[in-house]
Amino acid sequence: MKQMIRRYLTLNLKMHAGRELRELVGGLHKANEADFKKDYQAWKEKWKDTIGHKSLHKDGKMNYTHKRLRTAMNSLKSYLESLNY
Repeated sequence: MKQMIRRYLTLNLKMHAGRELRELVGGLHKANEADFKKDYQAWKEKWKDTIGHKSLHKDGKMNYTHKRLRTAMNSLKSYLESLNY
């Protein structure tokens, strides 16, 4: 899971939201399930504006601004149930 998140977010992060998500996943091996889920939900609540931000492109379409952050977040969400704590 850590490697997958690192692939989406890169190693040299500029956004604080990405840094916090990487740190959260970095401590995954030490956390129990309930604490990790609580921390993950708190992270999503704290950064909901950044995660949901959309930009208007030249072709008139609205797309999410931080696609890689959203991809990492959604990947973590989908694998959350199958993780071994």
